Amino acid sequence: MPDNGSGQIEIWRVEDFELQPVDESAKGFLFGGDSYVMKYTYEVNGNERYILYFWQGVASSQDERAASAIHTVRLDNELNGKAVQVRVVQGSEPAHFLRIFKGELRSPKYIMTELQLSN
Repeated sequence: MPDNGSGQIEIWRVEDFELQPVDESAKGFLFGGDSYVMKYTYEVNGNERYILYFWQGVASSQDERAASAIHTVRLDNELNGKAVQVRVVQGSEPAHFLRIFKGELRSPKYIMTELQLSN
C-alpha cells in the first residue's frame, strides 16, 4: 500500500459530463448509479504524491464511466503526469481505496444487498 490512507482526498461526481465537487458531509457515500473521480494526495519523504481513483458504480451509464476516465486523464495531465490512475468498479474496491474512507464507505447498492440477504 502506498500509505496508511491518512492523506487528503478530493471527490467529484460526474454530472452531465462535468465534474461536480462532492460536499464534505457526503464524502464516503457513493451512489451505484453514478461515477466519481477522486484525487488522493499524500507525502513520501516530503514529496507530494497523487493517486487518481475513478470509481464507477455498477448502474452508472456508459457515458458517465467514460467521462470519469477522461477527467482522470485530464487531472493527471494537470499534475504533469505524476499521478497513478486507478479504475475502481463498485464491489471490487482495493484495500487502499477503502482505507482512505476509514470504514465509512457506503453505497445504497450495498445496503440493499445486505437487507435482501438478511430476509
